[in-house]
Amino acid sequence: MSTDPQPPATEPNLPTNTVQSNGRATGGCTGKGFKPGQSGNPSGRKRGFATRILELTDDGEELIQHALAVLRDSKASGKERAEARQWLSNYAIGKPVETHDMNVSTIVQERMKALIPMTRLASIPVIEN
Repeated sequence: MSTDPQPPATEPNLPTNTVQSNGRATGGCTGKGFKPGQSGNPSGRKRGFATRILELTDDGEELIQHALAVLRDSKASGKERAEARQWLSNYAIGKPVETHDMNVSTIVQERMKALIPMTRLASIPVIEN
């Protein structure tokens, strides 16, 4: 009978690497979330869904006519009319694209320029007499 210590049993389905290259734990803070490379919606929308809707609604014309009817209906609630207006503007015209001006201010540019010679000087070895 051998008295050699046996390695602990491991479960085959558990990941061996529980830390990502960025230092964070896989699966979020609970470890039960999505792992790297795992889809957040594995079932997802079926392929061809949008094509099928377009086929059933005369290339979307029925959807547009319905939204216009709600928008023009004086008996529709304000919320319904606002939703129809929003849908038409988002999908018929297109959602506005959010942009950000990433220009660095003149002050920051001047400070960055002042640092460049310092970094060059730091890399030169100092020779003492």
